Amino acid sequence: MRNAVYLLFFLGFIAESPLMYSHEWETPLKYLDLVLFQPSPAKFPLFFFCMIGLLFAQLGSAAARNRRAKPLDKAIIASVGVLLLWTVYGIASGGDAKQITWQLFPWINGSMLAYLLITTMRTPAHVIKLFHVVVAAGMFRAFMGILFYVVIVRNMPMINGPPPYVTTHDDTVLFVFSFVWLVVNALEHRGKKKSFWMMTFGCAVLLLVIQLNNRRLAWVSLFGALLVVYFMLPKGKLARRINWGIVGMLPIIALYVAIGWGRPERIFKPLKSLSTVADKEDSSTRSRNVENAGLIVTMTNAGWLVGTGWGHPYTEIDSTYRIDAFFKQWQYVPHNSVLGILAFSGALGFAGLWAVFSVSAYLHARTYRIAKDPGERTASIAGLASIVIVTNQMYGDMGWQSQTTLFMMAGGFAVSGRLSVSTAAWPDKSNAPKVEAPAPVAELVAESASDSPSAPSAPSASSASSASSASSVSAADATPDVVT
Repeated sequence: MRNAVYLLFFLGFIAESPLMYSHEWETPLKYLDLVLFQPSPAKFPLFFFCMIGLLFAQLGSAAARNRRAKPLDKAIIASVGVLLLWTVYGIASGGDAKQITWQLFPWINGSMLAYLLITTMRTPAHVIKLFHVVVAAGMFRAFMGILFYVVIVRNMPMINGPPPYVTTHDDTVLFVFSFVWLVVNALEHRGKKKSFWMMTFGCAVLLLVIQLNNRRLAWVSLFGALLVVYFMLPKGKLARRINWGIVGMLPIIALYVAIGWGRPERIFKPLKSLSTVADKEDSSTRSRNVENAGLIVTMTNAGWLVGTGWGHPYTEIDSTYRIDAFFKQWQYVPHNSVLGILAFSGALGFAGLWAVFSVSAYLHARTYRIAKDPGERTASIAGLASIVIVTNQMYGDMGWQSQTTLFMMAGGFAVSGRLSVSTAAWPDKSNAPKVEAPAPVAELVAESASDSPSAPSAPSASSASSASSASSVSAADATPDVVT
């Protein structure tokens, strides 16, 4: 059953949505998306029902319930509870129930997947394997993106220029996480040639596909995730070597920036991506700024504490960037998912929902400090980086609605929930020895009498009161001798 869960998890990453390859190419993997992840005649995707079946099949097992970080379980359940509470509030205040389905189903789906993964994994080996599945999916998708570019894009007429991306926007999460995992795995398995060559080859492929995919958010996520890894590294020989390596690269980086700033050549594309993230002249940035302002106005008008409730649109303050011609839910599902949550659920609802990220990040960080096994340390620090990557995607590019992003979120939560307990970074109270209450005095006297050679039989229940009195007298008689 565990392998079936891993398989579903892998398929969720490689299934090809209708947006794949900029609508310029189709492969048989599109049918995988149609069958598993698109709405079925029963309204919900088949994957959703598979999750429910697998989850209920395992809940009866004690191993599924024990040796997991209970605070994370509670945080996941609390996040869903907060959503339901603000759903009731939204409907009561005139919200559209149909739009609520668009807004909330992805999160509920991702939360259920996280719970299923925690329930499925039992040992550190199972946890480590989960991230192996993610990296395998990342490398597969990277090769498919490069194949699309080489076979299709380079032979296209390109009247309007090359396609805007080679896979999807959401694959930023998959590519960046895979890159970070390969780097951390090589650092934790220093001296092993296999890990080194995996990193060298894998990171080269991933950097190429990140560049071809043309998502500037990917470079921001990569920089942020690697920064987290850097600050989490313990002080010692490795940290000193990395510091000296950075110092040695500074002149090269400075020369690259000095020559490439503002230049259009492909080799300077990462620099251009970073330089235009906050460029007010960039149309994408301007549209995001207009949306963010509308979300802030919505939250201010509705009240910072509780927001509008789900099912309400955010306030439009500029019609220049309307996209309702091809996406009618645009005011209900903003690009900036983080500000969207704040606008729709306020600071109070946001705190209850977002707490699960904080709990998971804490467990990852604590596990990394305590774990000794290189595989466990790799999984924990990569899991911490995944929280940064997912959060960045939610802030910048509709991560709340992204299957890839929510699958990555579920994997990060699940790893922290199991690995923190198996490494003793978080206490496992489910297996703590139970201390039995002391037996009543009458029972002790009865047991003593039954063990005595002079006692023909154990006292009956009817003699409990007399035994109790006898024990009291005996205790009183013994007191002077003890004092003496």
